[in-house]
Amino acid sequence: MIRINLLPQEQSSGRAGKAPKTGGGLPVTQNPTVLIAAVLTIVYLVLIGVGGFLYMGFAKTKAEVVALEGKKNRIVDEIKKIESEYNELRVAIRVMNEQRQVLEALDPEDRLFWSEKLNILPSYVPDGVFLTRINVTENVREVETDDSKKAQARWVKGGKKGTQPKKVTRPIITQRIQLNGVSYVPEGGSQDRLRLIIDFHNTLMEEKVTLQFSGEEVSFMDRMKPNINFDEFQDGKVAGRDITKFTFYMTSAQPKKPTEDAAN
Repeated sequence: MIRINLLPQEQSSGRAGKAPKTGGGLPVTQNPTVLIAAVLTIVYLVLIGVGGFLYMGFAKTKAEVVALEGKKNRIVDEIKKIESEYNELRVAIRVMNEQRQVLEALDPEDRLFWSEKLNILPSYVPDGVFLTRINVTENVREVETDDSKKAQARWVKGGKKGTQPKKVTRPIITQRIQLNGVSYVPEGGSQDRLRLIIDFHNTLMEEKVTLQFSGEEVSFMDRMKPNINFDEFQDGKVAGRDITKFTFYMTSAQPKKPTEDAAN
């Protein structure tokens, strides 16, 4: 079929070699606005991806921090509970220890050891010495326990906060035996009677005797202070006989402190 071109010659020949135009007259691939929009879109998508990744990491880290914080709080609470229980236990131990010290002081191990002393005393009395009186006295004084002193010191060191701990005392029991006697030498004088008293003194200080029921060798001065006090000797007469009077004093040794357990 024959085609008929009705356009002018110059227009018909000019359009044959030209590309179609859009908007601003440039091809789509050469339009700056489109390229910038495409780049921005890509950057935006990258940022969204990176941001999402970072957010997920942050959320995970935050959850871990919260979990660790909760674990730390539980540990702190447990430590406080243990400290409270420990303090209560320490106070209970201190109170029981103080009570035990008081009981031990009221009933010391050697409180009745005078029965042994009186049983062996005749073995020490030489011929010519006669005991006229034996008297045992007891002195009791109250002293503050070591645990009580430590509790008071901790309270002062802590700025005297809270209630002041109650002072606890225990009795210290000291016993003393008093021996009154006379010496008599039928054919002797004052010096002979004095020598008998000195011999009696030295025997009490130095000699040991054997217990009949156990065979054990013991000294009269065991568990006693290592000295014998005495009053001035006095010459006199009893039933017309010349005698010399004497008085010896011996004191029990300071009892050992009860064993004290730490809680401090």
